[in-house]
Amino acid sequence: MRPGKTLVGIDSGDADFDTVEETGGSKTHTLTTAEMPAHTHTVQGYAVASALGDRAKALGNSFAASETTSSTGSGSAHNNLQPYIVTYMWKRVS
Repeated sequence: MRPGKTLVGIDSGDADFDTVEETGGSKTHTLTTAEMPAHTHTVQGYAVASALGDRAKALGNSFAASETTSSTGSGSAHNNLQPYIVTYMWKRVS
């Protein structure tokens, strides 16, 4: 018996579950950037014209600014299996 693992029936057609006593899965998973959904962030602040140069000259000495970051993430699939151990299983039918 392996504490903290769920039982998974052997499946010769699936490389993850084709060997008895094979283990896998994870209690936790930290998403990588690629696994996060695609998204942007909006950053708001107070800008001083001298810090922004020519871009801000027409707007006066200071003004409220809002910028959107470039998109990151792609929503790629990631492993989502709880800790497991592969076992033989059967169902009694009579």
